[in-house]
Amino acid sequence: MFTDIYYFSGTGNSFVVARDIARQLDGELLPMAQMMKDPEIVSLADVIGIVFPVHNVVNGGVPAIVRRFLTRLETLADKYVFAVCTCGGGSGDALINIDNLVKDKGGKLSAGFTIKMPFNCPPFTKEDEQANRFNNWNRKLSEICMAVNAHQQIKIPTVNPILQTLFYPLSLMMHASIQNNYRKLSQAPKAEFDEAVRFVDQSFYVDDNCNGCGICAKVCPVVNIEIIENKPVWLHHCESCLACFSWCPQHAIFGGILSGKTQRYHHPWVTLDDMLTGNEDK
Repeated sequence: MFTDIYYFSGTGNSFVVARDIARQLDGELLPMAQMMKDPEIVSLADVIGIVFPVHNVVNGGVPAIVRRFLTRLETLADKYVFAVCTCGGGSGDALINIDNLVKDKGGKLSAGFTIKMPFNCPPFTKEDEQANRFNNWNRKLSEICMAVNAHQQIKIPTVNPILQTLFYPLSLMMHASIQNNYRKLSQAPKAEFDEAVRFVDQSFYVDDNCNGCGICAKVCPVVNIEIIENKPVWLHHCESCLACFSWCPQHAIFGGILSGKTQRYHHPWVTLDDMLTGNEDK
């Protein structure tokens, strides 16, 4: 049985989860960003894992690159497909939306799991809670791998319809607030949400600490940064993944949803070399 583990990660949370699963299942670890250069993505594996962070909640919690990746993946009929989403709070409908995307490719999501990891944007998770979440992941890892090895069919959790109805007005207000914030940051007051995310880098800038090292360009999973005259220039196909913020060794990048913030987060078990390796040949 062959296993492919595809992942998308900016700050390393989803990378750690994907790497640990790939090691335990003896699977191949594959960055989605590298695969996107091909118009069609072919996997010969019997088991396919999709690991991603929950963001872009206005569009269902699935990052745009993950949605694009799944549209390029060959037919998923007769394959065991599972997904693991990482999040700071809840996963909402992200796994349901992944299931729908997998169905569009002729398959079904046989199992879906939600893993809480530290928030990578305000409010940042405190250190003691970070440690708890890392320990919980170590326990959850074996459970996930046992389920995948057994090809268990696990029902995708859904939000209680009564609670969904009760909180629907609040959800609409929250989504409107998030969309308006992204429109403001992207300087596109009428943009659809995905477009606003792509152009949110209109608000990015560097301070005098920037030394032109180019790490931001190298770590960006979607090749959204060029170094021009020793400074980064963003190219407006951003995923708002915070990789450039989190891995800048000078903490010189500001703007976006981290406007004015000096605190940065990336997973402590991930090195810059890990992230750069995942971006090679993209």
